[in-house]
Amino acid sequence: MVLLYLFKEIYTINNYNIPYYHSILRHDLYYLDLHHLRDGLCYGKSCFKGILIAMKEIVYIANSLNRYPLVYNPLITNLKANGIEVEILDSTNIWVRDYMPIQTKNGFIKFKYKTLAYDEWPQLKIDPESDYWLAVFGKFKNLINTDIILDGGNCQMNLRRDVAVITDVVFKNNPEYEKEDLINKLTELLDAKVIIIPKEYEDELGHADGIVKFIDEHSILLNDYSGYGTLNYRKKVAKILKSNALKIIDFPNYYHLMPKMTEKEFRAKYPYGDDFNPAWGYAINFFKVARLIFAPIFNIKEDKITISKIKECYPDCRVVTINCSDLSMEGGLLNCVTREYNITL
Repeated sequence: MVLLYLFKEIYTINNYNIPYYHSILRHDLYYLDLHHLRDGLCYGKSCFKGILIAMKEIVYIANSLNRYPLVYNPLITNLKANGIEVEILDSTNIWVRDYMPIQTKNGFIKFKYKTLAYDEWPQLKIDPESDYWLAVFGKFKNLINTDIILDGGNCQMNLRRDVAVITDVVFKNNPEYEKEDLINKLTELLDAKVIIIPKEYEDELGHADGIVKFIDEHSILLNDYSGYGTLNYRKKVAKILKSNALKIIDFPNYYHLMPKMTEKEFRAKYPYGDDFNPAWGYAINFFKVARLIFAPIFNIKEDKITISKIKECYPDCRVVTINCSDLSMEGGLLNCVTREYNITL
């Protein structure tokens, strides 16, 4: 049996205004790969069969996110202080999750990136054939490329990576495929059970990571839509999730409390924004890597409810809160601007 020596260090962060979280403890650098457990290991109160596999976590972030320093700096500082490697991409597109490869149980899949309004906004452009991006994607061993269009934000996988929740916008984006054929192909590529849910009403982008978030293999968070009258939509999604043996836990959503802003005002204040499709209040788009969670807040009293819910659902995780009031107006939050990978050493 292989044992790894795990160490921790104390860091104090004084330079950034991070409510609810002012000092952090360095996280374990290596994690259990439960798929490789075979013979005799006890961890806390639980006993498993097997060995420990040395892993490291890497998180990718675009350098263009630095236009929001109160997001960019706390993200990088806390990741590094917790022993998580950070790779900074030279990209004008801050939505890293959408165009970076998706990790499966056995490797990495590079889907075709052609997101909503891709041809309208130069800042979204990614040229996968350029020398720079060939070098970036070349770091992923045994990378599989496919012509299927699927934004990473529209593929929510559980920890085991054997279940993926995707919205039905994937059918619209890939009209050359019959629905059944596309589901079968996604199942094959992702090596996972694929659950299709309807996209939110009037949301043409249709990303699943603004709707659901896995807690574990059996439980999933689902937006509480009671604040703005889309309960029928929630019922449809809940029915599908329950039919796939998933326990549903409602998660607070405060989109209905968003400050009013016209598209003209949006264009003046956020010149780098693409479509006017704010994600304000969609705290379910928090970012989890290892046992660390970055939770978006919006400077409202209800933020406390959000943080409390996250701690209740992920009791073994540390929580870092980041004010995303401005970032959210561009249409995404912390899960959207990051992409994490578990790499075996």
